[in-house]
Amino acid sequence: MRFSLSLLTSKHKSFTTRRHIQESEIPWITRRHIWTGAMGMVCINIFMPTGLYFTYFALRYMSKAHIGILSSVVSMAVVFQLLSSLIERRYGGRKYPWFVLVGVSRLTLLPFLLFPGTTESALAPILIVLISFSSAAFVNLALPLWTSWVYGTIPERKAGIFWAIRERGVLTLTLVVMLLLGLFMDRAPDRLMVVRGAFALGIILGIMDIFLHVGIPEPPSIKSKKPSFFQELQLPLRNVHFRNWVIVVSFWTLSVSISGVFSVAYMLEDLALENFFINTLLIMVLPTLGAILFLRLWGKTTDSIGPRPVLLICHAFWASVPMWYMLAPRAARIISIPWPVIVSWFIVGAFVIGSFQVARQKVSTALAPPEYRTVFVAVLTIASMVAGGIGALMGSFLVGSFGIQRCFLVSLICRVAGVFPFAFIALAPPRGGSQANL
Repeated sequence: MRFSLSLLTSKHKSFTTRRHIQESEIPWITRRHIWTGAMGMVCINIFMPTGLYFTYFALRYMSKAHIGILSSVVSMAVVFQLLSSLIERRYGGRKYPWFVLVGVSRLTLLPFLLFPGTTESALAPILIVLISFSSAAFVNLALPLWTSWVYGTIPERKAGIFWAIRERGVLTLTLVVMLLLGLFMDRAPDRLMVVRGAFALGIILGIMDIFLHVGIPEPPSIKSKKPSFFQELQLPLRNVHFRNWVIVVSFWTLSVSISGVFSVAYMLEDLALENFFINTLLIMVLPTLGAILFLRLWGKTTDSIGPRPVLLICHAFWASVPMWYMLAPRAARIISIPWPVIVSWFIVGAFVIGSFQVARQKVSTALAPPEYRTVFVAVLTIASMVAGGIGALMGSFLVGSFGIQRCFLVSLICRVAGVFPFAFIALAPPRGGSQANL
């Protein structure tokens, strides 16, 4: 911690220099974001509480219902995003604090490399929750800083195509790494050792991701007389259009989290899909193919006619995912995989990623005033992640009391109800109106 504080208070030129970015620089900045994004995404995929490798690791020490509780606790770390605005106020920038905070979050994951192979340890589940929560807390402190930094770098008129190109490149590179890990996993006599190796790789790539960000310039913050910290926290919810956006996105996140946090555990335990290479093909290749086929379309559509059609189409397909899982146990299998599961993961790539990374980013950018973007992003993320944590707890109760099929049914009903508000809410501020206080 002493090391972190000394880093934050130093004035290294590459971190503290802020300058305006020329439009000719956007292509190489985009390429750099693809490489950094791929490294960060591998780290995220490996350590995600509901991801393939971490779920396999956690199921050695806790039950499927406990996975939902773990996901809920980690989701609550999002409240630390409230402090991002304070950090930006204190240091006058976003790049350098982000660098330190994300570095600490990656190093916090190191104890996972030392976990015992035995599953009888009563302390192991508690440590899994504490370590995961600690790392997530530092990530959430840093996330609004990064988002505000990137939003300030890319012109709004090119935001849709930027996120589409970045996401397509990130998914492709991430896919290659995860497929290789799957091959190693299936051929290894000791799978736990391979999981530890995957954890080490995730930490290394996560740290490389941080250092590759050093060369990406940070534009100057918009100078304005800001209200106090607590007054600033109220601005997103006083803005009627942004408040409606927060409510709609949060309800959707709750609906998805009711069943979404159990999808991988359901595949490993209930559907007995234990081949990691095939699971990687299912969880990574299919979504990547779907994203490659559709992301550019969603980006161009969002930039040309607006985000509403993309939001409606993508969320309508996204709502159907629990239905396919409900059909899976009695369905015919293709390469040992029930065909409805194949459909569900293709939907993730073709529609979920398109909605989340393209249309939602555009709306959040448009509704958040540039000078308050960090706190607006933080409030949106906190509200949706807390809702997701509540959804995961609801799912844990449903799985423990009524079974996984009832859990999928409740999630399906909530998702269908959650699609309709995207047709009616405002997705941009009124012309000539004040964004900060509507």
